[in-house]
Amino acid sequence: MKYFYELRMLLTYFVLLAPSFLPAGGHLLVSSSGVPYKWDNTNAIPRDIDGGNFGTLIGSAAVIFTETAIDVWAGQSTLTLSFNTTSTAALSADGDVNTVAEYNAISGVIDGMSPIVFDEDGSLIAALGFPPGVIGFALIEVIDPQNVLIIESFQLYNGDFIDGDPNDAGELTQAQMQAVIMHEMGHALNFDHTQINGHYFIGDTDDPGFVQYGAPPSGVEVANLMFPFSLGGGNDASVPNIDDLAIAETLYGNATAPDDSIEGTVFDTDGISGIQGVNVIARDISDPFFGAVSNVSGSLAGAIAAAGTYNLSGLRGTNYTIEIVNVNPDFTQGSSVGPLDPPLSFAVEEFYNGSNESENPLTDIPSEFTPVPVNTIGINLILNLDSPIPVELVSFTAQVVENAVRLVWGTASETNNFGFEIEKSFNGEVFSEIGFVEGKGTTTTPQQYIFEDNKLSHGTLYYRLKQIDTDGSFAYSDVILVQISFPEDFFSRKIIPIRLIPKPKFNMGCRPAARLKFRFII
Repeated sequence: MKYFYELRMLLTYFVLLAPSFLPAGGHLLVSSSGVPYKWDNTNAIPRDIDGGNFGTLIGSAAVIFTETAIDVWAGQSTLTLSFNTTSTAALSADGDVNTVAEYNAISGVIDGMSPIVFDEDGSLIAALGFPPGVIGFALIEVIDPQNVLIIESFQLYNGDFIDGDPNDAGELTQAQMQAVIMHEMGHALNFDHTQINGHYFIGDTDDPGFVQYGAPPSGVEVANLMFPFSLGGGNDASVPNIDDLAIAETLYGNATAPDDSIEGTVFDTDGISGIQGVNVIARDISDPFFGAVSNVSGSLAGAIAAAGTYNLSGLRGTNYTIEIVNVNPDFTQGSSVGPLDPPLSFAVEEFYNGSNESENPLTDIPSEFTPVPVNTIGINLILNLDSPIPVELVSFTAQVVENAVRLVWGTASETNNFGFEIEKSFNGEVFSEIGFVEGKGTTTTPQQYIFEDNKLSHGTLYYRLKQIDTDGSFAYSDVILVQISFPEDFFSRKIIPIRLIPKPKFNMGCRPAARLKFRFII
């Protein structure tokens, strides 16, 4: 069997007078075909635990302390996971890894071990050159690409944070350190960071879900275990919550794991291109904070068709609001959430809004939502533009009526629309105004406009619209043409509405084309 050495390190920091970084969603490692790596959970997952001291925990007490934390994952009823502590004798001559040479001998090698190393007082972490404040790290070390399996992992923890001395590096309670170990073991199991509630407590309070449901409750375990920061104040998780379990169940779920889900795609403002890196959150309408599940779009980045797709699995409720939010910009490097680092930033965070879903915030109002029942697919969201489309033109056609050319056009919505100049050309290059139709100002109601040109001539006539805003800015539509012939013995008019190629160039004083969207139905 051919194994490969794979390294993705996720550091855990503690910063005095600031949130402690747990620089570690979805999955950390994904195959080229879009399948996340996992351990073979038909067997116990090995853990080779250091036999040395861990802060104030001496020898076997440190081992039991660590086993207790890790076994929380094994104790989840919806997961099939077990762990086996093997002999520590192979880690070093005395079973206690406390020098750089001993560390290097077991790190970055294919040796059949998954070490969990204790740095008793922080001196080893300092000697290895890690920055100050590192509590520890976890990494997936060896993988089997053929079978998409994890073979070995590596973890290291800094005992300086549980040595009873708050003056040297800062101090964690033993319960907080066990939560760190659970968090890092999650990374070793191939769970990425996720973001559902905890970012509210670091000032990121404008999510549609927070506006709709209010602030997450404080002083209770409302942050998920795989949240990138430690918040303090009783908000940190001490056990996996529903969001943590949802991702764990995709790899290690058993027959009791819920299989309800909601899935779809997040599209860019064009409604066509899938976009990666958008945090999608499903909030149970009856329990919006503790019943929330998240997934970052395109997190199965290896799959060609995965750009923009998301799958919110492990749902326990019945009806949900679906929202798209930015990954917090502070979540970078070891604290990253999802496949992009730095994270994607988009203009408008919003709810899924059913049939109103579009790029236009005038018709797809970000704060309005359509409830989504579980086991629904095709819940597709389109990113909103950061400002309303001034005029959304949906049609522009021409037909002969009596002895005139009738021009008909329609809009889906308008913002500050002063009106339309109708322009005509005999050669497709030089246009002149032949009329004006007043606009409707600002409206989200579809409108239809009609203008008749009764000054016809033999040959090809070209028409376009010049839409003018109340501030004087303007933009042109595409051009349609009309062919008119007058045979000696038969009067006929032939209308061929097509686009002129190439399109006339925009006047340099016009608004950018992106601000005026034209969809022609001809």
